[in-house]
Amino acid sequence: MKSEFAGKLEGILGCVKNKAKIGILLVGAVIAGFNRNSIANNFNGGSLEIINIVNDPNFIINSHITKLLKEATDGYDVAYDMDYFPYLPPTKIAKIVSIIPDHELMIDARNIESLTPVNLELSLDIGTQRGALINVSNLENVLWCSFHSAGAPGFWDFGNKPVTLWERTIIDPNKSPNEPNNYALSFMADIREAIDKSDFYDNIYNLGVKTAKIPIDTLDGIYGSEIPYLCPQIRFNTFPGDLNLDGKVNLKDYAYWANCDPIADIIGVNGLPDGTVDFHDLRLFNRDYLKDSDDPNTWKDFLD
Repeated sequence: MKSEFAGKLEGILGCVKNKAKIGILLVGAVIAGFNRNSIANNFNGGSLEIINIVNDPNFIINSHITKLLKEATDGYDVAYDMDYFPYLPPTKIAKIVSIIPDHELMIDARNIESLTPVNLELSLDIGTQRGALINVSNLENVLWCSFHSAGAPGFWDFGNKPVTLWERTIIDPNKSPNEPNNYALSFMADIREAIDKSDFYDNIYNLGVKTAKIPIDTLDGIYGSEIPYLCPQIRFNTFPGDLNLDGKVNLKDYAYWANCDPIADIIGVNGLPDGTVDFHDLRLFNRDYLKDSDDPNTWKDFLD
């Protein structure tokens, strides 16, 4: 009798095999049959809010909103972007901002077709000179992530774009953390999956919008005011199944799962990485299989 484990594996790998056959025979014809920009030009707008939560009532909660709008650009838009504004001391803030040239933004609006990553910075702000020392002990930190589409008419859920969160590990601390070649990426969450599988509704800040809680490292020790302790990045063209970050989801990525490599831990039952490489991770790989970050025509079944 076939074991339950073998049956599940056979079923999932069968889907992968069938996708591969279909892809080899048809993907060229499909791409040839559509204008390369046909899907890219029909992206939905979106609004994603990320709130930086620390377990200390003395810190004011700060949030960041990324919007994709037809009228916006990747640069500074006076009508749509909003700069971060500090409070007067001695106010303490759990700060989260995005960084673009000459601006720290609380609201960062990009064009609806933009695939430019959004570079975030998390820090503690005590409203005094930048770099002033802050001593904290075992301060729990979590990010609350939610789409506004459910509660705010006029906003959407980014359509068929992936919405993924990554941590940027800075390579040279003497250079800007926002230089493209000065960081390595590590996966944090597929925000769609995390929100979908969450049972938490933010009734304080977002009036009942379904919200994912993404835990990050506890803060412990001495930090500099407004000096980033975490540099996340929101990406709109990188799929969780692209484990080697080469822009394509293929059997090279599957090999990481087959070898139980820790980087293949991309999802668990709660929609977040759970420390185990198993069928949950293979499901996400199978969903993303044959997607190409440079060709939006391969994204169309992202939510299938």
